[in-house]
Amino acid sequence: MLEILAGDIPLPAGEEPQPAPQFDEEATFTLRNPHGLHARPSAVLVKAVKQWRSQIRVENLDTRSAIVDAKNLMRVVSLGAKQGHRLHFMASGNDAQQALKAIGDAFNAGLGEIAAQPQQVSQEAVKTKRSWLSRIFS
Repeated sequence: MLEILAGDIPLPAGEEPQPAPQFDEEATFTLRNPHGLHARPSAVLVKAVKQWRSQIRVENLDTRSAIVDAKNLMRVVSLGAKQGHRLHFMASGNDAQQALKAIGDAFNAGLGEIAAQPQQVSQEAVKTKRSWLSRIFS
């Protein structure tokens, strides 16, 4: 029981431990979307990732999430990424570098959503509010 709690689970007889996966390329991107990585931007991200043959994994550095398959929509949503969180992508394969560049481009484009920018309010739009009663008698 103590072995399990300590994470030292013995392997069944005849099995060798799996080495940690090695990735050819890695990149970290900061999520700028005001509502985080919900279903819509996650779908845009997964669509961008699926076009590449490389094996691509992602983790949320800010929540210390598990490393998940970036081609799986539900796994990507499960990262719980919010605005400002850093997502670390790892890719291995012939097109790994191009894949990470495309992922960066998708992040820069707001993952299909309009990036939040402060909007300037014109002076004409700023009017003093009047009550309904003052409008009747004016």
